Amino acid sequence: MDIFRNPREGRVRAIWRLVIHGLLTYGLMYLVSFPLVYLIELILPLTAEQPETGQSALVSPGLLLLMTLSGGIGALLSTWIACRWLDHRRLRDLGLQFGPQWWRELRFGLVLGACLIIGILLVELAAGWAVIAGSGLTEAGLAEFGVGLLVAIIALVAVGFYEELILRGYQMVNIAESLNMPIWGAAGGVYIAFITTSLTFGLLHLGNPGASLMGVGNIAASGFLLMGLGYVLTGRLALPIGLHIGWNFAQAMIGLPVSGMLIDIPALLATRVVGGDVWTGGAFGMEEGLLAAIATIIGCAILLVWMHVQAGRIAIAPRIAWPPMPRRRRAAPQPESLTQSSATSRP
Repeated sequence: MDIFRNPREGRVRAIWRLVIHGLLTYGLMYLVSFPLVYLIELILPLTAEQPETGQSALVSPGLLLLMTLSGGIGALLSTWIACRWLDHRRLRDLGLQFGPQWWRELRFGLVLGACLIIGILLVELAAGWAVIAGSGLTEAGLAEFGVGLLVAIIALVAVGFYEELILRGYQMVNIAESLNMPIWGAAGGVYIAFITTSLTFGLLHLGNPGASLMGVGNIAASGFLLMGLGYVLTGRLALPIGLHIGWNFAQAMIGLPVSGMLIDIPALLATRVVGGDVWTGGAFGMEEGLLAAIATIIGCAILLVWMHVQAGRIAIAPRIAWPPMPRRRRAAPQPESLTQSSATSRP
């Protein structure tokens, strides 16, 4: 038995595809970051003055762009390379089938993700757990606010795209395909991959400033119930990407930390949390609070209703667990007269 290559499929086995893709992703991210450092530091600072101990870590606009752009470029290149030479599939097979339905799902995800964060903020304001101290639009000026807004859009779009491409796209497809067994079928493979990648999504945030098990659990739950659910029901990355971007961007625009990191840009609203850390998440941000867990459940219900209205039913997309279509060249059929003459000419 060849433990590295599957002779029946003619490609590297799934476990090694995942390992190689992961190493390739981090390697390309690292390589891409070198030229980006010199380009970005020409226009934006890479360091920010850190706040007092106990507050959220402050991330400069330059460093944010460096991390997200290198991550986005590295992830896209590594996934394309892995799909072409390891998986024998196309990027569109991971859920990038651009079309009217794809863009419709992206828009819905953006709106839903942002509305859930706004809903949390409204509850915090009503309970007296947060106050609006001002607006970056008036305090920093239009030009500085515009630069910060552009940085936030580029960075958070990049994060939403490449994290979902890696986790909900490449990893989930390969795990689901490898677990597509007769005992539980394609659906079972998708469910197991669904849970596995959601836990991975949460654990990847464990190293963020101020992260705790509560915060990681909420992030894993949001990845499971919202972003992952949007993928397994459609087989497309539009909903998870939209939800991811809308969720993060809304937090940045109301001046609160995104997964423990406060972006050093003028926010649309300067929000200050003054109490109720168990519910609000405190210094780590909304994702560590109980309100985020409730919002995730509400968002999941809204997503299911929307999917039922759109498709008329709620069911997983089993094609996530299907192997790639073979790309063998079929021999051109020969004319019948030529075949007959060849047969009769044999001795």
